[in-house]
Amino acid sequence: EVISILNKYDIQWAVIGRSIPERKIIVKYKGKKIVDLPVEILVNVPIQRHPTKPRTKDFPKDLKFEPPSLEESLVKVLRNPNVSSKEWIYEQYDYEVQTRTIIKPGADATVLKITSEVGVAATLDSCADYASIDPYEGAKGAVAEAYRNITAVGGEPLAIVDNINAGDPNNPISYWEFRETVRGLGNAARAFSVPVVGGNVSLYNESPSGKIWPTLVVCMLGKVNIKHIMTPSLKKTNSILVLVGDTYNELGGSEYLKILGLHGYGSVPRVRYKKEKTNSKNVLRCIRKGMVLSVHDISDGGIITAVAEMAIMGKKGIEVAIRSNLRGDIFAFSESHARYILEVPEEHVEDVLKITRGIVIGKTSSSSSFYFEVNDFCVDLPIRRLEEAYAIHW
Repeated sequence: EVISILNKYDIQWAVIGRSIPERKIIVKYKGKKIVDLPVEILVNVPIQRHPTKPRTKDFPKDLKFEPPSLEESLVKVLRNPNVSSKEWIYEQYDYEVQTRTIIKPGADATVLKITSEVGVAATLDSCADYASIDPYEGAKGAVAEAYRNITAVGGEPLAIVDNINAGDPNNPISYWEFRETVRGLGNAARAFSVPVVGGNVSLYNESPSGKIWPTLVVCMLGKVNIKHIMTPSLKKTNSILVLVGDTYNELGGSEYLKILGLHGYGSVPRVRYKKEKTNSKNVLRCIRKGMVLSVHDISDGGIITAVAEMAIMGKKGIEVAIRSNLRGDIFAFSESHARYILEVPEEHVEDVLKITRGIVIGKTSSSSSFYFEVNDFCVDLPIRRLEEAYAIHW
């Protein structure tokens, strides 16, 4: 059965061995036995223990600064390479190979059609900015963001392939960063019940100016019913915007602090597994019931950036008004995990709020303006101005 599947997809294969009752590893070449060793020699190898030294935090968690204009900050964040459109990169490649691409690059995840009903969602995520401050939370954050991205297109997360990049493991601080990254990946994968099925590690990434930040890259795959796929682009006017999830004062490693020259200050977003899984399950339930028009997870740049991206992609106006116990700019740019923006038809709002325990924050409009108000902070800009910032080519 396995061979028939491999042949169907033109995958090369060969039988290379079989299991035996003896606790041995035997290798033959052209019929001649060239290796005959006890299994214990290969699996019970000595463990090399590298010394570790936790990195001291150079910046305090307490953060006090005078906030600049919210409009100016939003435009700068949208221009940042981590946030701005990557179309100028992916348009140079053929992402329509075999004409299976249903959701193209630029959304939370790409979806490829496998059968008439089943698709596979794929996303690639990293939280190196968080990891530069806290490699453990940064690693967990990368897995959590990938988990949300699969959810946001209507998928159920299935598996992870990882890539870990770090400095010289002979340096106790670099090895500590590497260890914390592995620990964060493992704990998050177990918490989300998503297995890591493969990956690779790249060490000794250093130059005369110093080592790289510990960087975990997570590729996550999920299963999607293609009848219920979602994209982040707004679909209609006069639909309701619902925020799912709680926002905390978590600006550490954020795009906002980066544009202010304050990278390293503050607390990085903490992964709250129970909330992450609950919100994902509830959002998927709404998608499968046909109650939502579009979905976008909240990550780089916070809620204001997520809403701006939805408006840019859908070319729809936005009117948002929020009241929060947090200062307006902190609420707007906090990158707390476990959050989504849902575009909901008015007739489904009550049911969506019951399922997700979300809150209504605004609506779409037929205008060409982006209006976002939180407490006494406000943005009122033409969508065209945001498009210009978001589409910049680096």
